[in-house]
Amino acid sequence: MTPEKYNRQIHAELHRLVEANLITYSQMIAIAERYPVGRWDLVVLTRWFSILGAVSIGSGLFLMAKKFANTQTLVQLTLLLTCIATAIIGWTLDRKKNLPRAGAALLLVSAMAFQAFTFALAKQYSTGSGNWPALVGMNCAIFGLVAYLISSRLLLVYGLINFFFWFGGSTGYSSGWGAYWLGMTYPIRFLALSAVVLLIAYVHYRWLETRQQSFSRAYAHFGLLTMHLSLWFLAIFGYFETAIISSNSTVERLAFTLLWFAVSLGCFFASSQTGLSLLRSYGMTFLFINAYTTYFQFIFATSISAWILHLLVIGGSLFALAGYYEHKVKPKSQLITASRQEEHQLDAHPEPDE
Repeated sequence: MTPEKYNRQIHAELHRLVEANLITYSQMIAIAERYPVGRWDLVVLTRWFSILGAVSIGSGLFLMAKKFANTQTLVQLTLLLTCIATAIIGWTLDRKKNLPRAGAALLLVSAMAFQAFTFALAKQYSTGSGNWPALVGMNCAIFGLVAYLISSRLLLVYGLINFFFWFGGSTGYSSGWGAYWLGMTYPIRFLALSAVVLLIAYVHYRWLETRQQSFSRAYAHFGLLTMHLSLWFLAIFGYFETAIISSNSTVERLAFTLLWFAVSLGCFFASSQTGLSLLRSYGMTFLFINAYTTYFQFIFATSISAWILHLLVIGGSLFALAGYYEHKVKPKSQLITASRQEEHQLDAHPEPDE
């Protein structure tokens, strides 16, 4: 049985469970996302259209309030009313109208409006400390709590994005903005953080049987991305402490490069054990990035001959691929041309009637 046919059977069974009132429509959608039934999945398009629409609406409402409101109080009132209205409409679409994606998108608009409202308040009553990361952290905590209360994965993703900026911003604020992203052992701390986030993703995936189980994908994406990006920084610059580059040791960078290779290969192994394509995608993507980074750091930078060889290998590989695909496509095109010629001959010389 092909994977696509198997996934279609799962979708059919999920629909029967909804009809029997054993699971809700929202739960069916969350489970069905893990079993795509075609190369072009309309569910994925629906998700991204909803997210892009939400971001556009939120940005438009904020800019409209900023442009047409005469006072700071009116701006705050507009943002607060937008937050409340979109939250109510989004909740209604999700729970009452069985439109979970449109509802989640409007809840995202509500979160964006709330964050803009808090920043507008902070700007009006600022004490001059400039500690905007604390405000981002507060919003992150609120969005995370609400995401669990209403089981909104999209809102959790928005909370994780705020967490990313809070984590980096708090480092910059405490260091006097001298080394915003690269100071105070930042990549190492982010590497440790990503391991904790992946553990949270594993707990959600293995032991939660509620709607929050789907949160595991959000945590997994965040953890894998931050882990690989941290190792990428360390492989290029080495270990940082209070300076941007505290030691530019070749051995140190090579050690982090090998660690990055091991993590990428570990993603492949974990994917083979769990069947999660997400792990394989991250492992493959960053394995290639690591290979190119290693090449340009340790080979190309020390030899012009390596650059010449690089151009010859890349050019020859592209030429070979072009020839291979032309060879694969040519017989098909010749067959189509021959078939059309035969049709023209039959039209020009029809067979006589018996």
